[in-house]
Amino acid sequence: MGLHLKYKRRDGSEHTYEIGFLDTEIFLEYLGITEISLEPLRSMKRLRKLSLQDNHIETLDLSPLCSCTKIEHLSIGGNNLADIDLSPLRSMKNLSILLLNDNKLQDIKLIPLSSCKKLKYLNLTKNQISTQNLTPFCSSRDLHIAIDEDTETSKLLSEKTMKLSFFKDMGKILTNFDDLGSLDDIQLIKDIYPTIRKHEPNWKIYHLLFSALNQLNIDWLGLPDLNVKKTLKEIFHCFSFPDMIQDLQTSLISQVCKQIDDNIPIILLDTEKIKEIAELTTRPPRILEQRNEEMGNLVIDVSNGFVDLRPMWLTTYGHEVLSALALGTRCNLDDLKKVEEILLGLGFQLRIADDSNQNTASKLTKPLQEYIWIIADKNAKNQV
Repeated sequence: MGLHLKYKRRDGSEHTYEIGFLDTEIFLEYLGITEISLEPLRSMKRLRKLSLQDNHIETLDLSPLCSCTKIEHLSIGGNNLADIDLSPLRSMKNLSILLLNDNKLQDIKLIPLSSCKKLKYLNLTKNQISTQNLTPFCSSRDLHIAIDEDTETSKLLSEKTMKLSFFKDMGKILTNFDDLGSLDDIQLIKDIYPTIRKHEPNWKIYHLLFSALNQLNIDWLGLPDLNVKKTLKEIFHCFSFPDMIQDLQTSLISQVCKQIDDNIPIILLDTEKIKEIAELTTRPPRILEQRNEEMGNLVIDVSNGFVDLRPMWLTTYGHEVLSALALGTRCNLDDLKKVEEILLGLGFQLRIADDSNQNTASKLTKPLQEYIWIIADKNAKNQV
């Protein structure tokens, strides 16, 4: 006895499509389907192709396909879908063709597809997508993505990396590179980490780290200068084995304690939050002292026709003030006056000189400094 896939057509009539347990292909195309439940497909372990192409489906729950791990071809193009959750596709390790074209999709979360390593063709054309982040495909090789020419596309990878032979097709459709948008999925971060580590500058690994900490609700750490590769490895391990979260927290707290004791600044560290942590509860006074010392040692260079704000971005108070004013790493004299007024209100007299060598060298690693500056300039640009 087979399974029964029930669906409703545009005229309101209800129909049943009978499928066998051993069937590997299901084609329900051009039938005027408006509603369909894929629930019976949960037991279709052998299913390799499913097409609901060119119907009138407005909503579609793909969760029953979680167990259909052998699917190679999935087509839901030519429908009226305004939204689609692709999370169930994460388990489809053999998926090679995915057609989402000719729908009404505006914002597609492609993150689950980062796990589909065999994906070779993705069609997103003829939707209503104005911008699309393709960062989930940082590790995808020989993948062809069809997307409308007027869609603005972006990716975390640099233009240089995208010129590598195995990325060349995707590189042609990108309009923006070095996209530092939020990475709100640890599995995605884990999937793209090898590519970032191999082909990109070290500062981008900090972006992965801070995105992962944010997902674990440990963003109270601010911008600590951690052992990035070691910490990411621990985070990935913790993601696979959730009961290891305490070990991760112990490691992070240990690194933070050492950084404070070594007099290395931790920008934006939440001094109220750490009062709740036994190992850190006595350290807020020392942290505040360090922050005051940072401002006391700070010198701003106004030579060469511009104001260099980079040293200020490497201090907690400076970081907060410059962020509030939406400034980047450079500004004009009028903006500098605004900065001076705010700092004066906080009790700090800003020192200005025409020789940046008067600044005390920051103890932060170069990649972290670079990451902070790049984020600052990107955020300032987005405010314009």
